[in-house]
Amino acid sequence: MQLPSPIIELTAHDANSQKVSLSWSEVSDAYDYKLFWDRGENTRKSLFYPIVTTTHGKHYYTLDAKNTDNILGSKTLMKNGGTFYFKVSYTSKKQSAESEIS
Repeated sequence: MQLPSPIIELTAHDANSQKVSLSWSEVSDAYDYKLFWDRGENTRKSLFYPIVTTTHGKHYYTLDAKNTDNILGSKTLMKNGGTFYFKVSYTSKKQSAESEIS
């Protein structure tokens, strides 16, 4: 079985040390979405961890201290800055399968 096509557009809005608002292309066949991020671990490149396993069908999500285990909003991040990378997948209504991670 071929996996559903990945989402090709993911955008960060209002990104700062306190919060990151993300949105991505809405998929008409999507039942739900899952977000992944690299946590800013420079020593572990390309290791993406699930940060939220459901967005309740919404094609946007805001990350903050509460849902990032206090990584956002931390004194270290405010002092040193950081770079985070995000990916998203969705569950297809038709195929009942998760898409590739974008």
